[in-house]
Amino acid sequence: MNYKEALNFAESGLYGHFEQEEYMKKILILFENPQKNLKIIHIAGTNGKGTTGFYLSHLLESHGYKTGHFSSPHISDYRERIKINNKRIEKDAFIKACEEVKSKEEDISKCGRWPTYFEMSLLIAIIAFRENIDYLILETGIGGREDATNQVGNTVLSVITTIGLDHTQMLGKSLEEIAFHKAGIIKERTPAVSFVHNKNVDDVLKKEADVKNSPLYFVDPHENMEVEKGHAVLCYRDQKIRIKSLGLQQGYNANLAIKAYELLIGDLPRDFSILEKAVFEGRMEILNTAPLFIIDGAHNEEGITLLSENLKQIPYDKLILILGTMSDKEINNFSDIVDLSSVLILTKLEYERAQKPEKILKDYHADSEIYYEDSLEKAVDTALGKGGKNDLILCTGSLYLIGAVRDYIKKD
Repeated sequence: MNYKEALNFAESGLYGHFEQEEYMKKILILFENPQKNLKIIHIAGTNGKGTTGFYLSHLLESHGYKTGHFSSPHISDYRERIKINNKRIEKDAFIKACEEVKSKEEDISKCGRWPTYFEMSLLIAIIAFRENIDYLILETGIGGREDATNQVGNTVLSVITTIGLDHTQMLGKSLEEIAFHKAGIIKERTPAVSFVHNKNVDDVLKKEADVKNSPLYFVDPHENMEVEKGHAVLCYRDQKIRIKSLGLQQGYNANLAIKAYELLIGDLPRDFSILEKAVFEGRMEILNTAPLFIIDGAHNEEGITLLSENLKQIPYDKLILILGTMSDKEINNFSDIVDLSSVLILTKLEYERAQKPEKILKDYHADSEIYYEDSLEKAVDTALGKGGKNDLILCTGSLYLIGAVRDYIKKD
């Protein structure tokens, strides 16, 4: 198997949502439970899973712990899903894991169906991590209680980030229903930590923890935090830690990661300096400075609200917005950001589910100067042509879009 063949095999998973019925457990048994010696930190939440896991992984690595991180989706490279010490696994290791899965292709098919795209990536990751790490940070796909990751076991800490309205057709239309699904990752007699939410949501989490006899800790996202020119500044051990990435939520997620580290290791980190250097791709990431060009993967109501708040902390003359969405996303979710823009550039992603540029606004009236571009390259070029050195170009609406834009900008 060469790398291209391995990648094609990894991407052979089914698309769609299927009933679990302990499917992932059956698959893992075929491989003699490769997760059996792993210590797993399980993370669920509407937003912030990736960034919280990213900061926690960096803190653990900087204190001598070898850490695996499984996340989804990827932005540019499939191997972003499978990292060891914050680096994509080597192509040879990826090929080896894919070959092992393929060797049991016939046995897998006898389990009732072929794995989904997400299940396949999870299986490959666990096999790749099997003997290489001290901790595995494992992010859920959707929800938690019925997610494939919840059948892996070996959890030493459960982490719950934000809870907002997303995937409502599967998780429910209220925050309490969604919280019930997220709370499902709390394991018997195993510590859990979560952001503070509203009382009703927190009560759902507390009830689950009580049933499981598990200690549950809450983190106030604003605690120990100041804001300086759009950057969160955390205060721990008489140190001031300026988070390198822009955005208030980066500070919130770093706070949660620090508490998770403390629960795992038994003390606060000795050194926080890694948080001043680490930048998580695609989350308030700066690609250019004059004009300031930021990409952010906000694609649901809660993420867009946070993005709107972040924009208020950044000085700029005018906002040039590049927006591309999937067909199942409501333009009203983006209205606050659209209303801030002087120039609005609507574009299309190279995906079947992508919304056509001319249909993104639907009936929404925008006062911006509007351009419709049928490719992201044209959208970026138009934005750069319109942007002065004190302007802000923001690209958002989909992780797929920002990944493609990131590749285009970095290539140049």
